[in-house]
Amino acid sequence: MRIGRVLPFVERYPDARLLDIGCEREAHLLRKLEPHIFFGVGIDFKAPVIDTPTLKTFFTVLDRRLPFDDAYFDVVTMLAMLEHLHHPVDIMREISKVLRPGGDLVLTVPSWYAKPVLEFHSYRISIINPDEIRDHKRYFNREDLVRLVADVGGLELTHHAYFQWRFNNLLFVTRRP
Repeated sequence: MRIGRVLPFVERYPDARLLDIGCEREAHLLRKLEPHIFFGVGIDFKAPVIDTPTLKTFFTVLDRRLPFDDAYFDVVTMLAMLEHLHHPVDIMREISKVLRPGGDLVLTVPSWYAKPVLEFHSYRISIINPDEIRDHKRYFNREDLVRLVADVGGLELTHHAYFQWRFNNLLFVTRRP
């Protein structure tokens, strides 16, 4: 489902450069979108080693900085990642810097509605790895995300929706020209 949400943004750019923040062990999103992009980069502390003419991954622990040139990427994705960061405003500022003017950020993050459900599935019935849930630094509702985008500056929230029974937020953000 998430690939279907990202693809329309990628297809806006004939030679799309994509940054996937939090690509995980398989870099699944990057691999699925490879036929639709000119170049894709994935970063994660679990990133697989990929170094092809079209795709590259970097083993990176996200803190406050992104190691990329300004205005390089057309699309940035951050799917189920923001909740794990200690400094979300700093990373959002970095995303604003690495996005080209008019470029798009597609972001998903769990909502406050998900917190008790995730904790129950993790701590009570062991369906979800408890380390994954313990690593959540925060949850977000629409108002939290609107405030976050406003605090960053240079970005414009173009769409917000809840999905999966309001347990997750989907956000589309554009870098202002």
